[in-house]
This record gives sequence, C-alpha cells and structure tokens, in this order.
Amino acid sequence: MADVNKKRVRIWILVKRLDLSENDTEDKKQPNVTDVYFDTSYTTEEMAKTIRKTVNLDDGLVLKLRNHRGSLIPINSQIASNAKSVPYTLEVVKHNQHIKPRQRSLKCCRQVDALLVAYNNIKSRTDHIEAAIPNLMNMRREIIINDVREMEKTLTFLEKRLKTAEDTSWQGMFKKCPFW
Repeated sequence: MADVNKKRVRIWILVKRLDLSENDTEDKKQPNVTDVYFDTSYTTEEMAKTIRKTVNLDDGLVLKLRNHRGSLIPINSQIASNAKSVPYTLEVVKHNQHIKPRQRSLKCCRQVDALLVAYNNIKSRTDHIEAAIPNLMNMRREIIINDVREMEKTLTFLEKRLKTAEDTSWQGMFKKCPFW
C-alpha cells in the first residue's frame, strides 16, 4: 500500500554553471530551465542527488539554490513548487571558486611561550616542595619550639603582673582628696 504522506512536487530550476572555465563550450554555459520532480519525504541528501541527476552534475560541485528575489534557500523537501516563468536559480560552483584559500599553519608562539612559563613555574614549585619534604619534620619541630618559647615569655610576663597586682590591697578612701 502506498504511503499517503508522499506527495510529488515539481519545481522549475534555472541552472547557471559558474564552475565552467572560459574554454568550455557555450551551450554548457547557457542558462537553461529544467523541471525537477521529488517527493516531500526526501531528505536533503536525496534532494541534492535528485537535482544532480536531473541536471547531470558531478558530486564534487557545490549547489546554491536561490529564490526569485536572489536569496539563498535550503535544498530540502520543503521547497514550494513554482511556475516556469518564476524559476528557482541553481548556481553550480567549485569548492573555493571565488576565494583562494591560504595555506594554514599553526602560529601560536604566544600560547607556547605562555604554556612554557606556566610549566616552568609549576615545575619549580614542585621541585621546591620536594626539596623541603625531607626537612619538613625538622621545620615543623622548630616552629613548635619557637611558639612554645613565645608562650613561655608571655606567661612569665603575665605571672609577674598578677603577683604585683596581688600585693595591693584596698586601704579605704583616697589618700589625697580629689578636687571635684
């Protein structure tokens, strides 16, 4: 049983071969209007294959489909049908036909330098830590001994102050009358 969602659509296409060089024959370069039939269930690849087959194009060429206003439209099965008097324009071009691609090379000297500096910084810090690890216990012991000495000094000072405060006693009123 046939699928009822499949609908055959007919579009008219004006083919412009921009990929041909000056040496090619004039009949190939002349724009011609052809009709293309497709199902509405086609994928984008199937649509492109159908157009290529109808117009006799190679797979290595780039297809650009434009509406009557000159705007690019996607090649898919949602293309609305049109009349022969107002056809879609199919421009056929080669890859990189209108631009010359430059040879690409990685020029990231700044990034390499920055990474090298960061690597050297991390390496020097780890070397410093690794060198300090054998002496770590000794360093900790020295810090604890110094802290204990500081606490002993503070305690002896406080002890002296408390002893001097202990000797004082309340003798009653003021020795001298305040002038108030």
